[in-house]
Amino acid sequence: MESLWSYLPIIAVLACPVGMALMMWFMGRSNGQGMCGMKMQKQVRALEASALLGEKQSEHVRSL
Repeated sequence: MESLWSYLPIIAVLACPVGMALMMWFMGRSNGQGMCGMKMQKQVRALEASALLGEKQSEHVRSL
């Protein structure tokens, strides 16, 4: 039991960076997609596609 107490300061010092690294790794795996991340990503893509389509249509109208 005494040897465990001697490792406690090392464990306490390493807990924060290891926890931070694990958190960053898990967040990186999910690409920042929380509970509604997929829905938001699909909505953004749809809006971007409609904006591009609108730009192409207005360019076509201007060229007429």
